[in-house]
Amino acid sequence: MRKSTTAFAAATGLLIAACAAQQTAPRPATPPTTTTTITSVAPTTTRPAAPTTTTTQPISTTPAAPRGYVSQATWTDGPWPLTVPDGTLRCEPPGRVTITNGGVTYWINGSAKAAHKYADLHDVWRDNPDIPGTKIDIGPLLDRGRALC
Repeated sequence: MRKSTTAFAAATGLLIAACAAQQTAPRPATPPTTTTTITSVAPTTTRPAAPTTTTTQPISTTPAAPRGYVSQATWTDGPWPLTVPDGTLRCEPPGRVTITNGGVTYWINGSAKAAHKYADLHDVWRDNPDIPGTKIDIGPLLDRGRALC
């Protein structure tokens, strides 16, 4: 038993000596530094070219006229019945047909006139030069307005 105690004591002594040597060993003043450079790279992808389309119709850069737009320049239903060059027809319930020009809305039919909300059509309704005291037929304009109802 004595031998095992001696061996244990010797091993313990060596262990203590090794720890002491490690504590007294010189250590560097500052830890070594490592420099890492990170560079971000945007991923690049190659996409196939979009298929090309050939069209034979020109593309208009002019915005489309609003629904109900009518003008003297494009009118084909007889003489232009108004003294203003154009306007936008509307049909409001219950069948009130109106035309708006320059921010003013005029009645076209009796329903709209009876509402007392619109300017008098007579202010812009063209006189008939062929029959004094009468106006140009408003019927075709009224028909176009009714088509919007």
